[in-house]
Amino acid sequence: MPTPTLVEIPVLSLEQRLEELMDRKIAEALSSKSSRQQSMVLKEDHFPLEVMTVPLPRDFKQPKMEKYDGSSDPVDHLSRKRVKKTAISLMQLAQDKDELLKDFIARFNRAMLGIKELQMSSVVTAMMSETRNRHFKMSLSKNPSNTMHKLLRKGEKYVDAE
Repeated sequence: MPTPTLVEIPVLSLEQRLEELMDRKIAEALSSKSSRQQSMVLKEDHFPLEVMTVPLPRDFKQPKMEKYDGSSDPVDHLSRKRVKKTAISLMQLAQDKDELLKDFIARFNRAMLGIKELQMSSVVTAMMSETRNRHFKMSLSKNPSNTMHKLLRKGEKYVDAE
């Protein structure tokens, strides 16, 4: 018996085949997403041996974080954890080349608000290190401010001169 041509195939059979094809494509797409997520989960340590053999400090405390179960996006899982800001994070606020001193001081001040137990000496050091204004930097090194109010007032003088 010869195979039926496209015209001879019943419509119901075409619909069934299309349905099966769609189901298969959906299943493939879902399984590839799942395997992509699984491949993002580390199955072994990828750090060099010299890093892995360095002993941890005695006072090191592992961050408390719920264990990743593989059922969601691993990047989303990690982004839920907020890192506590410290004085060191102020040292990463370098004044941009085109940034006005006024804008840098405002950005610096906003960053400081999220840091607990901040020593004024750390603030002055970070400000001196990260500002591009030479005169303001020299003033801070000669006469470091001992309060935030004094530091901001000193900054205002150099903002006005800029």
